[in-house]
Amino acid sequence: MKIRAEGEADSMKIRAMGQSQAQETITKTLTPDYLKYKLYDSPNAKTIIVPDKLNVPLMLSPGADHSK
Repeated sequence: MKIRAEGEADSMKIRAMGQSQAQETITKTLTPDYLKYKLYDSPNAKTIIVPDKLNVPLMLSPGADHSK
């Protein structure tokens, strides 16, 4: 039981370290320019909420989506 518990603890530490490194990488890439790009990245986006003073154009396609 002790060996199993130690193995599980080691496994959790390794996963936590991996998650920490992934979060560091993500944080470095989330620049304001990248976030502006992601606003328009999805063709399925229906609603875009833009913070004040972000200085990005709003693109609207009224009538483009006709549900049947």
